[in-house]
Amino acid sequence: MSERLHLSPNQRAWRRFLRNRGAAAALAVLLALIALVLFWPLCRLAPAANVLPKAMTHPPDAVSDAQFAPPTWEHWFGTDAHGRDLLSRVCHGSRISLLVGLVGATVSLVIGVLWGAVAGYSGGRLDGVMMRFCRCALCHADGCFCDRSDHGLECRTGEMAGWPHGISAENARLLQFAGLFVGLGAVSWLTMARIVRGQVLSMRQRPFIDASLVLGASHARIIWRHILPNVYGIIIVYLTLLVPSIILYESF
Repeated sequence: MSERLHLSPNQRAWRRFLRNRGAAAALAVLLALIALVLFWPLCRLAPAANVLPKAMTHPPDAVSDAQFAPPTWEHWFGTDAHGRDLLSRVCHGSRISLLVGLVGATVSLVIGVLWGAVAGYSGGRLDGVMMRFCRCALCHADGCFCDRSDHGLECRTGEMAGWPHGISAENARLLQFAGLFVGLGAVSWLTMARIVRGQVLSMRQRPFIDASLVLGASHARIIWRHILPNVYGIIIVYLTLLVPSIILYESF
C-alpha cells in the first residue's frame, strides 16, 4: 500500500493497463507489426536474406510470370496482376501510411493543442475569432483532397498529365506526395483544437486556477502546468483515433 501511494498517476495508469491481459496482448501484436513493417527492407539484405524464408525477401516492384498466384510458401499473400509479391507491397505501402498518420498526428498534437488551449483559456473575442477560423477551415477541408481527372497520374511522353511542361512524372508524383502531407497537416489539427478548447473552457473556472493566479503564476505556466496535464487523457484517446482516420484520408 505504501508503494502505491508513491506512484504518480501515469504510473498507476500504466500498471492498470498491464493488468488487462487483452490490452497488453494487443499492444504487443501492434508493436510487432510496426517493427515488421519498419524493418522489412532489411530482410532483403545479407545475412538476413540467407536466413529468412524466401517469401520475406521479395522486392515490392519485382515483376514475375506468376500472375494472380494464390498464397503459397514462396508468396504468403499471393501475387497481383503483374506477378508482384503482395506481402512485400503491403509492407512497403504500410511504411508510407504510418508516416502519413504520424505526420498528421504530430501536427494535430502541436498546432491543435496550442490553438485550442489558447482559445479556450483566453475566451472572449479572441476565442470567437480563432474558432471561426477553424470552422471556415473545416468547411474547405474537403477541397484539399479533391483532384480533377485531368490532373491525375496519367503519364504522357514521360511527363505528368496536367502539370507544366518540363516536370517529369517522378517529380510530379513527389510534388503530389508533398501536397498530400500539407493537406493532411492542414486539416488534422482542426478537430483537435475544438476538443481541447472545450476541455479548457470547462477547467479555467476551477478553484485551483484561481489559486494559481492569486499566487502569481503566469498564464503560460497555468496552461502548461495545470490545465494541459488534466486534458492529456482526452488528447491521447483522440490521437489514437486520429492516426487511422488520417490513413483512411491518405488512401482516399
